[in-house]
Amino acid sequence: MWAGPTTPLRTASSTRSSRGSATRPRSTPWLCLILEALKAKQLDFFLDNWMPSNAANVQPYLDEKSIDSLQPNLTGAGYGPVVPDYVAAAGVKDIKDLGANKDKFEGKFYGIEPGNDGNKIIQAKIDDANSGMSGFQLVESSEQGMLAQAQKAMDKKEWVAFLGWAPHPVMGQMKLVYLTGFEKDGFGDAKINALTRPGYVAECTNIGKLLGNLKYDLAMESAVMDEIGKGADGDTAAKPSPPSTVVTPASQVSSTPGLAFSQAMAAVSPSVPLPISSMTADSMPRSNFRLASNLPTFGQSAT
Repeated sequence: MWAGPTTPLRTASSTRSSRGSATRPRSTPWLCLILEALKAKQLDFFLDNWMPSNAANVQPYLDEKSIDSLQPNLTGAGYGPVVPDYVAAAGVKDIKDLGANKDKFEGKFYGIEPGNDGNKIIQAKIDDANSGMSGFQLVESSEQGMLAQAQKAMDKKEWVAFLGWAPHPVMGQMKLVYLTGFEKDGFGDAKINALTRPGYVAECTNIGKLLGNLKYDLAMESAVMDEIGKGADGDTAAKPSPPSTVVTPASQVSSTPGLAFSQAMAAVSPSVPLPISSMTADSMPRSNFRLASNLPTFGQSAT
């Protein structure tokens, strides 16, 4: 399961639940199916689109206007190939250094699930005879499988290269170094935003406001993921959302009757002081509401 999308998903889901309706998740593999589901209007939104690494996958859908992209909900993230600090200290700091030390890595680079944007970037580099990664094998598995292999190698001080990102509760505790030479391919500084089915924000204005105004920072995401890593379920981990979660000024939100978002959040997490914002969540439809996150996860309304 991906822990990263849990903070925005569970905040939205908890607000939804406070209106007397619940979400029922279903799992489906890989990002390509999420994009197709958005296009077919079988899915309302996906909260974990990493850019620019996912640009090649998403742009064709944006060009044909079969999905919509919202403003970032998290900035300051990072994504790219990493090695342990002792490997970097031995001279591996750039993509060109991988090829020169292929035997020490046993010719393997560890990725996550098939179809992931990061895996595609790495495979393209492997296929490029001039990249320095020619002859490497991309080992695709899952986030958990990749991290298990990395931790096993690091415990033995063996050489290992894999995909790393921040925020992340486990990788945040590892002593890792990002490799250079991949910046033009989509790795490096990252932003995360939501994708929706076409026209969803205009059609479901209140949920659209909610999605457009959910903002997170690295500390918040890491804290929630850390709780999940300790065994907490996503709903419990996401409830203590700090007041900075929503920062929309009253002047930017139309005044409509209904339950204020700050009241909904207080109902979910009594520790959150009022007011968070003046955004309202009135008349949220009790049907035709689906969520996506985790490996990735689809969800449907359960009224």
